[in-house]
Amino acid sequence: MKSFLLKAGFGQAVVDRGIAAVRRRDRVEQPDRVPDVQARGRPLRQEVGDLAAAERYITMLIERSQRYGLGVWHMLGHCFLDLLLSRRGELGTGLPRLRAALGEMRSASYAPRYTSALGELAAFLGETEQAAEGLAAIDEALTRSGRNGQSWCAAELLRTAGELVTGGFAQARDLGRLTATPPAVTTTIQYPVRAGADEVPRAVTANVTTTRNQLRDMDDATDRDPRANVDPASLFDPIRYGLLRATSSAWRQGEPAPGNGANVFAADAGLRLSVLREKVQIEPPAGPYLLAASNAPLLITLDNPLAVQIDVQITLSEVPGLRTGSIDVVQVPAASRRQVRIPTEVIRAGQFSVEAQLSTPGGTPLGPTMPSRIRLRSTAYGAVTLALTGGGAVLLVLLAGYRITRRVRSAGKQGAAGDAS
Repeated sequence: MKSFLLKAGFGQAVVDRGIAAVRRRDRVEQPDRVPDVQARGRPLRQEVGDLAAAERYITMLIERSQRYGLGVWHMLGHCFLDLLLSRRGELGTGLPRLRAALGEMRSASYAPRYTSALGELAAFLGETEQAAEGLAAIDEALTRSGRNGQSWCAAELLRTAGELVTGGFAQARDLGRLTATPPAVTTTIQYPVRAGADEVPRAVTANVTTTRNQLRDMDDATDRDPRANVDPASLFDPIRYGLLRATSSAWRQGEPAPGNGANVFAADAGLRLSVLREKVQIEPPAGPYLLAASNAPLLITLDNPLAVQIDVQITLSEVPGLRTGSIDVVQVPAASRRQVRIPTEVIRAGQFSVEAQLSTPGGTPLGPTMPSRIRLRSTAYGAVTLALTGGGAVLLVLLAGYRITRRVRSAGKQGAAGDAS
């Protein structure tokens, strides 16, 4: 309610509510609550600019906390007083005292408003050109706010850090300049041998590494299709998160059993990726391909049911009597089929059985685990076959001519011998 009234411009109404609360607590003399309510009167008065009234309530806080022996609130009152001096512009006096007060509060087991006071200290340090120390105070405050559940002050702390940077009190430095100079002190990290038994099982990390490499390759091979307009990250991010869960430190000291959480998440991520990979496949033909000419192309239809386009590499097994040319990477649109013409050369007639395997350009297998078997039937004769057939025909003609010539000569000799007799 206080923050809402202040933002709406009703600062005085907030202060009046705080004064009424102080008076009610003061009448019933509740020593455990009076300092708490009076401590809230200081920031209320300061936020509306009434520093004189804030000083009056700070003095009341110091006196009451001392009277009832409330050391934490007494220490907090002095911290408020030092903040008030700094707000008045008396940084030469207030800033050193504020640092000392915060040092005492840091060592206390319970220190209310310590985190927000660090933010105000950072702002005052920026005004005195001590921005580096101010940013260090902001870093400590953010760490404490995250650890202690005080995220309500994180926005104000970040705003103060932004003012230190944009106001010229702190200057950003290039990472290359920071890492160019070697550190003055170096040390080595020693990892206890016994700690290795508490890590995530090595079999799990090996499985995660394999899945991660295939996932990265699939991500490189896919792209957004303008028609479907689906980001490949929507397919692969759930698998990435599963790999992160598999390597979580929560599974340390766990048994490497099939039911262990690390094994479950690693196996699930691998299975999800396998399902995506196996969807891209060769559409099986209705029957054997017929190659009517020696250079007739081989037609293969690729099916991509994924919502993203993907680059596919086709690999054919070597078969005697069939030669294939180089096969380029094929891009298959999302949720589409594409027919690919593969140049071939048939050097004999007959039937062939070719195994076709799909993969990404990086080598990750696509489609079913077993390669697709394609049956081919050729009725064409290759160049070698034609050459052999032609050579045989010529030889046959020559032999027939030679035999006929011999018969003619033999018949002529026999006729001459009969005339002579």
